[in-house]
Amino acid sequence: QQQQQQQQVSVWAHCARDNADILPNEEDGAVVFLLLNYGNSSAEVILEGLKEDGTASVKADLYMLTAQSLSSRVVRLNGKELVLGTDDTIPHLEPMAIEIKRGGGSQDPALTMPQHSIAFVVVPASAFDSSECSK
Repeated sequence: QQQQQQQQVSVWAHCARDNADILPNEEDGAVVFLLLNYGNSSAEVILEGLKEDGTASVKADLYMLTAQSLSSRVVRLNGKELVLGTDDTIPHLEPMAIEIKRGGGSQDPALTMPQHSIAFVVVPASAFDSSECSK
């Protein structure tokens, strides 16, 4: 069962641009995880590799995109419907603050992804032992 869930989610990681508005702290860089649940059911995702520093978790920003169906004309960001402006401008994208548990051995999911959802998780680069994304 768990193996099947792992196969329905793809994960990519990349450094955030230095001038990106999504950086959690202007002095630190950030790692942005892109998660795609292409399965027909929800999936629990565990993000590993966070360094142990005596705290139980690290703060991160979540941008979760969902829709009722793959053909839906309505897309929600963290549960709130996204609506284009009168001149078709993209609305402000407000993240949801989350905490990711530290400890690679933890089986507590960092995130539950609904079926057919897309998520961006922005984690400070300082949360990792070694990060090429640090400024």
